[in-house]
Amino acid sequence: MRKNREPTPAQKRRNVLAEAIRLRGEAPFNIWVVRPPFDDKALILSSDAAMELFYFLEGEPRLTEVDYSPLRRTDQAGSASKEGREFAHARTGRGNEYQIFLSREIAPVADYRDPFDTSDGRIEIRLPHLDANTQRTENWRRIIPCIRRVRRHPISALELQILLRLRRGPQTIRQLTRAFLEVESPALLYGAIACVLRKRQATSDCDTRPWSLNTLIQSTES
Repeated sequence: MRKNREPTPAQKRRNVLAEAIRLRGEAPFNIWVVRPPFDDKALILSSDAAMELFYFLEGEPRLTEVDYSPLRRTDQAGSASKEGREFAHARTGRGNEYQIFLSREIAPVADYRDPFDTSDGRIEIRLPHLDANTQRTENWRRIIPCIRRVRRHPISALELQILLRLRRGPQTIRQLTRAFLEVESPALLYGAIACVLRKRQATSDCDTRPWSLNTLIQSTES
């Protein structure tokens, strides 16, 4: 008679994640675990669209703060509506606050304008919005690990040096590497560049071009 095998550690971990998703009233068949750049707590997501929305928001240059506490609540089971499930709270540098929803509703292509071009505090991000920003999504899947690798390192002085250099004008990562490589390791340098991007102290062309040594970085200060 065949005995039931004991679940492996990986299977046990997946079961824990699946249960957390079930408590939110979602299906636990497509699990993503992502980590916000400056947060120790991981997020458990249950679809490719949710994963893409996470990176879409992290890369949105107008958003200085993104709070994913709605995803951490377990009291939303069965609360999803046609507008979708609440995904995050966000704030811009100008103080505008938004509730972000991931919607699966399909609308005519003409309706897909900039979702943040609104006076309404409730924003629905739909699949065509994500499809139109695949380059941003792919880039921030690479940028956030750069930040997390240096979170335990004292890089504030390096960030300041980078910002001072950017005041002279836009610089590619290649140019910044040449300027700082003699005193800093590449990992610390890329992490510091990623940090100033996520803190919205600088902008880049990562919405339209791949994250690389040719990525153009520009200070947000006029």
